[in-house]
Amino acid sequence: TPGQTVDLPVSALDLLPTALAMADRPIPAFLEGQSLLPALRGEAPFPARSLAWRFVYGPSVAKSPWAIRDGNWKLVRGSVASSEVQLFDLSRDPSEADDLSSAHTDIRDRLQKAHDTWVASMPAPYTRVSSDKVLDFVKAKQAGRAKRPERSK
Repeated sequence: TPGQTVDLPVSALDLLPTALAMADRPIPAFLEGQSLLPALRGEAPFPARSLAWRFVYGPSVAKSPWAIRDGNWKLVRGSVASSEVQLFDLSRDPSEADDLSSAHTDIRDRLQKAHDTWVASMPAPYTRVSSDKVLDFVKAKQAGRAKRPERSK
């Protein structure tokens, strides 16, 4: 419906599946997003789901900050230096100022478990590609003879 506001999170991951659905093309199973087209057309309710994300940088994937959102609840580990999590009710606290993790341990634990399950379903942490191999790939691509660089371990 034009001008409709939907109070559920969506992700950039939904853009490709939505575009594929609009083009009447199959959506590969490996894509994490989902088509929003049925909801945008008013044919189905907007999909409710949890969204999880992780900010991977530096040498330790395990210590990376992460968050998971389910409905109005958001669980966050926002620091590389700490394993502490914070829980926020975004319907009452959109600025994420009031940590409710001690008051709602059941929700905290459920979201922590959902996050851990999501992480376990992900492929092994990224491997680095040496900058020399990337540079060689770019040069070969420009010359029209590109092959993907081998990943270093």
